[in-house]
Amino acid sequence: MQVTPNHMAGVHLCTDEMSEHLRLSYSIVTATSKKLRSRSRLHYGSQTECLYQMSTYGIPQSCLPVDPATNKISIQRHLKWVESRFKMQRRDHPLPSVGPSPIYLIIPTENDVLVMGGSKCTNTGNQRLRVLVNDLSKTYETGSTEIRKDLAACVIHSVYDSGGRFLKQHAF
Repeated sequence: MQVTPNHMAGVHLCTDEMSEHLRLSYSIVTATSKKLRSRSRLHYGSQTECLYQMSTYGIPQSCLPVDPATNKISIQRHLKWVESRFKMQRRDHPLPSVGPSPIYLIIPTENDVLVMGGSKCTNTGNQRLRVLVNDLSKTYETGSTEIRKDLAACVIHSVYDSGGRFLKQHAF
């Protein structure tokens, strides 16, 4: 039995045909809600180019339901990725304990965005964030206040959707 998720965090669509790309772009703009539209990404190019573009959003090839060797759907690959996300969520949000508050040491993952007090971080999460902000900068500069708010929310959600967090180092 195959099932679909009951909660959709985002949509990534890939195509290698320009006419299909234009049709999908129009469909996303006209037929989806504002919230889903801000969480939708359309990728154009070869399979390799699309896989690379998706990796910049923190989507590893291993979690895609298509097996690259056979080009057939393999839901097991996706289910392994979903299970890893559940494990990460349980680790990041443990159940409260009784007694004195424990001190948690959070180890950043490659998808996390690190705030280092003005220093430039070169980890993958920060690099992805810079690419995304750079891609949206022209729209942000010329957009209305409402568009700017939507773009900021889109950037934040894309970090969270890729499994990243915004982390700041605190002194003990």
